[in-house]
Amino acid sequence: MRIRQRRTELGYTQQQLAQRVGLTYQQIHKYERGTNRISVARLVDIAEALEIQIPYFFEDISTNQAPRPLTQPRLGLDMARNFSSIADPDCREALARLCRAVARASGT
Repeated sequence: MRIRQRRTELGYTQQQLAQRVGLTYQQIHKYERGTNRISVARLVDIAEALEIQIPYFFEDISTNQAPRPLTQPRLGLDMARNFSSIADPDCREALARLCRAVARASGT
């Protein structure tokens, strides 16, 4: 789920991510759905392609609770595409902090 989340934040399609990692889009799809396990080496490749560190995949993960899927995936994808087009890194960081704060306040 974290792969999909970050991929959409960057505005990448499964095909684009697959090309960056050297896989098929079907394999990315299987990773995102949890159908296939991801080796550590492959997770490193995916993290590099998504421009993140490995701990990103494990942040805020409770052993008792699975991450909630997007209830409106099209809205999430639209937001991710717009977010990735913001050129100012300070503005992007401020918006990311705002989203985290709103999510925490709403109990998610």
